Amino acid sequence: MISKQDIQKLSELARIEVRESEVEKLRHDLERVLEYVEQLGRAETGTVEAFTNVTGMTNVATSDDARVVVPADVAGLVDAAPGHDQSFVKVPSVWKKR
Repeated sequence: MISKQDIQKLSELARIEVRESEVEKLRHDLERVLEYVEQLGRAETGTVEAFTNVTGMTNVATSDDARVVVPADVAGLVDAAPGHDQSFVKVPSVWKKR
């Protein structure tokens, strides 16, 4: 049986405000939910085949093959950047100076 203190503790854990007028209804509703879960636990499932997917669909994954994503003309890429030093692209600092 769910007590008034149980409802108050659950409301604290869930960080919700429960008015005094709501406690009895919540207690009753929670007891009904727990009774239903207990009823489900008593259901005979020994002859039912277990399954993990109700739709029968399967995921189709793509392969993780490595690909070269850097263009062949690295020098052209560096030259196209607003600022560069030799083969490096120069960007503004993201760190605050002290």
